[in-house]
Amino acid sequence: MSAIPAGADTDLREHLGYPPKKEDWSFDISPGDAGWSYRFMMFEGAEQYLGTEVYESLPERFAKIPGVTQVEQEDRESYLINSTLPETELEAQLWTVFQAAASEAHTN
Repeated sequence: MSAIPAGADTDLREHLGYPPKKEDWSFDISPGDAGWSYRFMMFEGAEQYLGTEVYESLPERFAKIPGVTQVEQEDRESYLINSTLPETELEAQLWTVFQAAASEAHTN
């Protein structure tokens, strides 16, 4: 078993399990406002699940999705995103990136 990353909560990680299940993460994308294409929200326990280092890398990881032009973390669980992708495709890509982050957090 890998070491628990700094900032991670052992009980939460055990409760949610690995690999993560999308239904546990409350992924929600809605139209953005004030110059943003989308507002993306997820369960705010992400830092406790991923550990601080991986969690803090999420905006950069999300920004690398082809078709995403800008990402700003608005709050612990909320991100503003400019993207040319349709909502459903963006959601699928965000989930793929989150899964990769979770894999890194659980195997390193």
